[in-house]
Amino acid sequence: ATTSDIASMLADKRIIANATVFEWYLKVKREDTQFQAGEYLGMKVNSSMGDVVDVLKAGPAPPKDVTFLVREGLWESETRQLIIDTFTGITPEALDAALAGTHPSLRPAGSSNLEGFLFPATYEVPEAQTSDAQALVNQMLAAFESVSARTGLPDATSTLQGVAGSRQITPYQALIVASLVEAEAKVPEDRPKIARVIYNRLEQGMTLGIDASVLYAIGERTESLTNSELQTDSPYNTRRRSGLPPTPINSPGQASIEAALHPAEGDWLYYVLSDEEGNHYFTDSYSDFQRAVKDAQDRDVF
Repeated sequence: ATTSDIASMLADKRIIANATVFEWYLKVKREDTQFQAGEYLGMKVNSSMGDVVDVLKAGPAPPKDVTFLVREGLWESETRQLIIDTFTGITPEALDAALAGTHPSLRPAGSSNLEGFLFPATYEVPEAQTSDAQALVNQMLAAFESVSARTGLPDATSTLQGVAGSRQITPYQALIVASLVEAEAKVPEDRPKIARVIYNRLEQGMTLGIDASVLYAIGERTESLTNSELQTDSPYNTRRRSGLPPTPINSPGQASIEAALHPAEGDWLYYVLSDEEGNHYFTDSYSDFQRAVKDAQDRDVF
């Protein structure tokens, strides 16, 4: 904006009485008129010209950060849409390019999948970066890398040695387990128990039977799954396929990552929601599991 533009804006807002007089004031006082663009605070209606010049010379207020919340358990596709909806200056094409150009350290060689790496957190995005897709993705990945290092995720193989019998758990597989825990746990104390069930089932060669992975396979978040959906032919259908899904099924938070790395001690193979607060009942007996399911249904828990 020119000096004349600035004077007109100030006059329109009634900060100064007359734009032309203000311009003459600047010339007479020989003031430096290279004012910075930005948002100025402290201007008042009917201010003296000297006070206005002092505010302008002090410079604009620091750029505002934009608060951006990514909650735990979102799919990458959901996080992608959230970014597009929140940051109007980021185009889908720019975001896709940023995602494709991002390479997490724990991602297996040859994979281009970012599921699980866009860490759920509350981000403060500088106003100057609200149109920079790569900067935002980098910020989210940096948050993941920080939590990964803090929890010891890169050392998962040694940490979890023997947890699933002779099966060796890689850091990436531990992240997959964390995503399953994130999808299933409703209360904090159940996270390490659910992780233990997953490892126990892996050790015995059982299917995991986690419906959240079926929802991921069909790409829909529904309240219940039909019989045909439960038969979906997908590597993510843990009812039909044994072992872990090929990738995480969401972005797990730190608590779920820690649960995957430090499962509770127990022989459980089954769990069922037992109350409306989200607690699960755990057992190693299928008949006891069936009894608990019927009891929960009779009490309208689900």
